[in-house]
Amino acid sequence: MTCGAQGSTTRPQGPKAERLPLDHDARKRMPTRSSTLSVVVVVTVVVVIVVVVVIIVVVEEVVVVVVVVVVVVVVVVVVVVVVVALIIEAVVAVAAVVVVVVVVVVVVVVAAVVVVVVLVARVVVVVLIVVVAVVV
Repeated sequence: MTCGAQGSTTRPQGPKAERLPLDHDARKRMPTRSSTLSVVVVVTVVVVIVVVVVIIVVVEEVVVVVVVVVVVVVVVVVVVVVVVALIIEAVVAVAAVVVVVVVVVVVVVVAAVVVVVVLVARVVVVVLIVVVAVVV
């Protein structure tokens, strides 16, 4: 417990402290949480828009739509992984990629449920039409 050991880890005091641009440079170099959040939000919005379009189109061709959704999701995930890895440090990038992948998986699962509901609704409508035709 010498005075030198204690003083070696502190920031310089006095005139030198004002001349250190460390804080300003660090803020410019380090991405903020808002940049990570904006990447996640943009990817989420894109995926949601794609899923909404898919749900609108699903009335026509279910198989084609599912293939398109899978391709779009894979492309979005790859692009997000590359962009996040380039923009952010490794640990934060991994966390952002995990968040994006979870969001994409949830949206795709919801889209799959909607597709199944639409198909079941079609079957129910056909059955009702047949029942009404037989009864009448």
